[in-house]
Amino acid sequence: MSYVVYHIISTVKLKEFNTEAGAKRSATCMNRNADNHGVLHRPDPYAYTDLANYKANIITTKKVINLMSGKEIEIPSNTPDCCDPSTETYWSM
Repeated sequence: MSYVVYHIISTVKLKEFNTEAGAKRSATCMNRNADNHGVLHRPDPYAYTDLANYKANIITTKKVINLMSGKEIEIPSNTPDCCDPSTETYWSM
């Protein structure tokens, strides 16, 4: 079973691990080193979970229209503009 560390707000997968202990350790270190701008009780920005739960519950999808073909496609909601075929940035690169 695989485990992933992800950013809670953007749901971007940062690292993948073979063991839960490795993922937990990495998330803990990342949270400890996160810049909370001096706020002591700010929630941790990173979390870990197993890969199946991440794909089923954490990642959401959105429907967009491909600019070149005009067809509706489904992409992950955390896809950056440079990888999103519904944006001019994707087609200009």
